[in-house]
Amino acid sequence: MANKELKKIIYVDDDPDLRRIVKFSLETLGNYQVQVYCDGKEFLSQVDLFEPDLIMIDVIMPIIDGPTTVQELRKIPEYKDTPIIFLTSKYNARDIDQFKALGVPYLIKKPFDPSILHQQVLEIWQKAVSL
Repeated sequence: MANKELKKIIYVDDDPDLRRIVKFSLETLGNYQVQVYCDGKEFLSQVDLFEPDLIMIDVIMPIIDGPTTVQELRKIPEYKDTPIIFLTSKYNARDIDQFKALGVPYLIKKPFDPSILHQQVLEIWQKAVSL
């Protein structure tokens, strides 16, 4: 995966405004293909339709929260190593330790700056694929 280019991103968040902002920012400024989902259940049922290079997930969502979504995703062999970023306002030390235990050491804090989101995502991608 070290030489793979970041092209396709999935973003999962229950907030429709944030879905629009993230999608617009990443498509317009980062030139990525972005698919959005409103919750973990919808995402898990359709992840194979888009085959993402990277996944961004909100932590607190109804139906299936972000950490549970990650646990279920990691059971799918094709996505066991796909880089994941939590995009969340929930980021105390205990939460960060829980995220790392799930294999998600990457976090973008809300509120975020849409004008640099694509750069933050690219930097995380480069770290993730160099491991």
